[in-house]
Amino acid sequence: MTLPLSCVLVAAAVFRPDSPVAPPQDSFLVVSVRGKVTATTMPGSKARVVHVGDRFGPGTRMRTGYGSSVKLLVGGCRLVAIEERTSRRLADLETAHDFGVGGEEARVLRALERRIGRAGSARAGVEAGVRAASVFEALFPEGTTLSRRPTFEWVDTDTAGVYECILLREDFSLLGRFVFPGGLYASGRGDSLLDRGKRYHWQVVRLRDGETSNICSFHVLEADTIQAVEAEIEALGRMPGADDTVIGALLKAAVYEGRNLRQEAFHAYREAMQAAPEATVFRAMLIHYLADIRLQWVTPFLIR
Repeated sequence: MTLPLSCVLVAAAVFRPDSPVAPPQDSFLVVSVRGKVTATTMPGSKARVVHVGDRFGPGTRMRTGYGSSVKLLVGGCRLVAIEERTSRRLADLETAHDFGVGGEEARVLRALERRIGRAGSARAGVEAGVRAASVFEALFPEGTTLSRRPTFEWVDTDTAGVYECILLREDFSLLGRFVFPGGLYASGRGDSLLDRGKRYHWQVVRLRDGETSNICSFHVLEADTIQAVEAEIEALGRMPGADDTVIGALLKAAVYEGRNLRQEAFHAYREAMQAAPEATVFRAMLIHYLADIRLQWVTPFLIR
């Protein structure tokens, strides 16, 4: 279903994860904050409260209180942490907790840094859009997926009811039909075990009146590609501070996004937002991501 542009309101630009522009090597981007953390950019200056998405130079001094901590991405290739009840100058962290990554993992970190930086600079004015009068849209899986038995997700603003999911092979021959109850934001898992490396299509039928959704297409990843994805996440997870729930979700989201795993990336970004609801930058990141994959008109129903 296609809506007129007048129904869509979104503040986002196209994100290109493969952009060649690298962040400065002495740039410290805040990617996670727990409790109250303050920063002074020069001796004698007034301390300011630190938020996710803020960027600082090496001369900045950060202070954490009891139960507080902060994690920063350095130069787009290293993660460093300042734990509770600590006062540290950021320049001193350039050699402490050093865990650099290269190759594909470094590319993922740079993409994540650009995503956070972009959302952080726009977080005050980003909204989830306006609710359209009527939306019946198949959402995920779309693009590629990890699972041989994916969960189908859709939005229907009309009424709750019963739906039939129609699964098609690459040549559009019928593979299976599955009936699910549903509501505004619904999902269901089919019985068919899909083949890796194959392409499929699917759509939803609202059985009450026979209305059909759009058709989504997706490709099930091959086993060796899945192993590569898991290896990337494992390598990034060994960085100091990566065991944090929010950081872990963001790293997975960046890896999934780079592989066009839209459903997995969406849920990982939403996990980060739900884990730190006070950090508006994560909400902005999810809104931007949905806009980038052309789902901006359903953001009011997915982000609540």
